Amino acid sequence: MRLFPLSTSLHRRNRIGLLASAAFAIAFFAMAAQAFGYYIEGRGWPGGTITYYSSVYPRAVDRAAAVWNRAGVGVTFPADRAG
Repeated sequence: MRLFPLSTSLHRRNRIGLLASAAFAIAFFAMAAQAFGYYIEGRGWPGGTITYYSSVYPRAVDRAAAVWNRAGVGVTFPADRAG
């Protein structure tokens, strides 16, 4: 006669459920298609300069361009003050 038949049964069910969930998750992610989130195709931007003019929120746009220019990614944003 077992002292704790219900708790042993629940433990076994929890373990089987956990293993089944883990197997499902592994199968799900193994069969997922590639997303090409960082797939680069086509030609790059011609030249390394993009001129901009902002009549709306000029301080914010200038600040964003300055941050981008300091990043050193090969493309710069000089301001076109003539508008």
